[in-house]
Amino acid sequence: MDLSLVLTTYKDDLHLRRVLNELSKIDFSKYLVEIILLDASDFNKSVAIDALGKNSDLLRFYSIPGLSRTKSLNKIFELSTGNLISRIDARTSIKPDYFDKIFDLRSCVNAEVIGGVMLPVGSTMIQRIVASLMKHPFCFGGSKFRNQNFKGYVDSLYLGTFDRKFLNDNSLHFDEIHPNISEDSDLNFRISKSGGKLFMDSSILVEHYPRESFKEFFRLCFNYGVGRGIFMIKHKRLLAIRQAIPILSFISAILLIFLGFYKVLGALIILYIILIIGFSITLGPFKNIPYYLIGFFGSHFFWTMGIMISPLKYISNLRKKND
Repeated sequence: MDLSLVLTTYKDDLHLRRVLNELSKIDFSKYLVEIILLDASDFNKSVAIDALGKNSDLLRFYSIPGLSRTKSLNKIFELSTGNLISRIDARTSIKPDYFDKIFDLRSCVNAEVIGGVMLPVGSTMIQRIVASLMKHPFCFGGSKFRNQNFKGYVDSLYLGTFDRKFLNDNSLHFDEIHPNISEDSDLNFRISKSGGKLFMDSSILVEHYPRESFKEFFRLCFNYGVGRGIFMIKHKRLLAIRQAIPILSFISAILLIFLGFYKVLGALIILYIILIIGFSITLGPFKNIPYYLIGFFGSHFFWTMGIMISPLKYISNLRKKND
């Protein structure tokens, strides 16, 4: 088997139908391919078969309600038989030549994980605003896998295509003890520690449909913060200096209040407000500026809160393991 295309979902039915319909339009005749779908809620297999159309004979469908994300990922990786394991997500959108480009890249670079650039997109006004925020360097846009003009070796990838033999030979899998960890970063970090290389080519586009409301986006930001905090505790390191800024800002604010330096704190708050107003204006149009202000502030606040609560989550996970 050349390729195992793996996908795990939970209550993302509309997006899942869309991505399966996209897969129905891809010509897989040049390769031996299997599509493994594991749904952890109640998605109907017949709907998946119908959405996949002419490629439905490639489908292996599993329904395991309530299975955690990392356990679901480990299960579909374990079930896979392809030399390469390519992850996609219900909220991703790929072009018909996506896998052709993956195989071409695989043949010309020395890497155990390869992938493309993540490009947030939107179909509604709020979703497009959230997508713009996710691309912005002042929000989530600082990672190389979000850089649309980069080609080279990286520390982490969005989703990605893995060398199955390398994973098996090094007993590498997703962390089931900490299901709320940043699973991509965690696995990719351990791949690098085991001698593997990760390569990204931004000409390979992976579009991503973000959350449809600010409430869901802020919940995601909180979860991102928890996941990043658990990663830092587990591995005792940062992947990027920018990840320390929210923690340092929070601690600095507490110290300034404790020491009575209210004017300094006030000046920093004013500077922050000026920055998010300035960035919101550049994103425009004018009518959307209030949404961007809310988005910037909310993403920073909830991400930081997630970071701060992550030690409790880490300890709780260890206790559950030992029970």
